[in-house]
Amino acid sequence: MNGKVANFACVMEKLNDDLYLAALRREVEIAARLKEKTSRTFEILSEKIQESGAGYISASSLKRLWGYVKDSGKKNESTLDVLARFVGCDKGYAAFKEKFDSDNGVESGYDTKRVLNVLKLLPNSQIEVKWFPDRCVVLRYEGSLLFQVEKSINSKLKEGTRVLCARIAEGEPLLLDIPDEDGRLRLVYRGGEINGVVWKIL
Repeated sequence: MNGKVANFACVMEKLNDDLYLAALRREVEIAARLKEKTSRTFEILSEKIQESGAGYISASSLKRLWGYVKDSGKKNESTLDVLARFVGCDKGYAAFKEKFDSDNGVESGYDTKRVLNVLKLLPNSQIEVKWFPDRCVVLRYEGSLLFQVEKSINSKLKEGTRVLCARIAEGEPLLLDIPDEDGRLRLVYRGGEINGVVWKIL
């Protein structure tokens, strides 16, 4: 246990890196209108990125970044810069991370969209999230963007699961990163993919 406490800062840094990468992948998927992931999908994505003028990334590199094939774990910064430029961050990955932090540090989004500012939550705050047709989860905040699933109704999330989430926006899909015991990104869970979610603080 003491060893785990001593390494907590390193684990959190890794979780944040995984969070940024997951957010970047999602932005790329939206920009490229990706739905299913097959070997051909990454060949098409490679072509779209090159055609956009953002730079070149091979299909094999994209497969590793998306976890479609085994990844060494080390990410090439220049590759991430290309992806960031593809989604509109001309100054690269560092600028994408700054934009992500800025976007998730506000109380509300565009128009009337309600965005939960996770960074201002107090530990043990509980958030209820619902989506169509009858899904509901209650998340208890542990701090440092980490939550525990307290209640799960008709969703595939198991109670007790720890998840990482930086932003919950009404009308948008719920995006949760599920790390393993070493803090590495294991799964990405999406809820309300079509109609989005609604949320409230309990």
